[in-house]
Amino acid sequence: MTRPVFIVSGFLGAGKTSLILSLIRRGSIRDAVLIVNDFGDISLDAQLIASSGETVVELESGCICCSAKDDLIKSLHDIAQSHPEKKSVWIETSGISSPGDLLPLFTSNPVIASNFFVEQVITVVDSRTSVEDLSRAGTVFEQLAFASTIFVNIFDDYCEPSSKLLEWLRSVNSAANYLIAPIDDIELSQLKSGFDYRFSLERTDHLVAMNNGIKEHGFQTFTIRWEGSIIISDLSTILDDWLMSDGKNLLRMKGVAFCEESNLSIIIQGVRRQIIFDEPSNMDWSEGGFLVLIGSEIDQESIERLETLIHDSQVLKI
Repeated sequence: MTRPVFIVSGFLGAGKTSLILSLIRRGSIRDAVLIVNDFGDISLDAQLIASSGETVVELESGCICCSAKDDLIKSLHDIAQSHPEKKSVWIETSGISSPGDLLPLFTSNPVIASNFFVEQVITVVDSRTSVEDLSRAGTVFEQLAFASTIFVNIFDDYCEPSSKLLEWLRSVNSAANYLIAPIDDIELSQLKSGFDYRFSLERTDHLVAMNNGIKEHGFQTFTIRWEGSIIISDLSTILDDWLMSDGKNLLRMKGVAFCEESNLSIIIQGVRRQIIFDEPSNMDWSEGGFLVLIGSEIDQESIERLETLIHDSQVLKI
């Protein structure tokens, strides 16, 4: 029996994990294996999805289309043998990955081809993002061009996508199925089936022409860890000040902090200079915290300054 594979792509902070969690919560994803690739040495996304009770495979410390590709192949082989009861596989790529590098695996590798087929490539786009920001990120072109469905994620009533953004998206991929809605309005049945793998590969020439020769990711990742709890208002002030002074090249921030006020873990989510502290998570997270920062041309000294500020402000447990 061959099982469908859903590849969920999209740039940093677009809402890939949120989409998967929403579909799980509403029962659209069940009896599935979820492969989660995070660009960094701690996978917050994998832990959030694992807290839902579904089977999760983590691919850490590398991009799934580059250094972690062998791990993906091994994981798919293992799933074929060890999880015959699972009905589907969902792959959440890192925000800097290209789904186009994964597609050939499903025809060229005999074990994978005999057990799995690509049902969907879903690319998530943040409705708040400008065309200028997207066009500067080389891998976004590939994420869009290889998509069978492009989901424009409306975060709230005030973030409808601009006509300029929609026109630009369709100029990159006019053949995709477009969904423009809040995450919780998306149903699995809305996702267009019948993924045309050959058509996606034929888009490569158009893609390279638009991509201005950008062939390498060129992103950095840093991780800051600390022990003990922290006052969230203090952390918010520290992060806001750091973003104003040193954060112009930051693309994504995510982490967990153990809150001194509530004795609960708080999820930190940031896209560029916007930071959100999510409601307390039901993850089984011990005291302490971490922060993963992803960007380009970030000065190492600025990261060290941020780390010092966090460590100086935390409330250590004795």
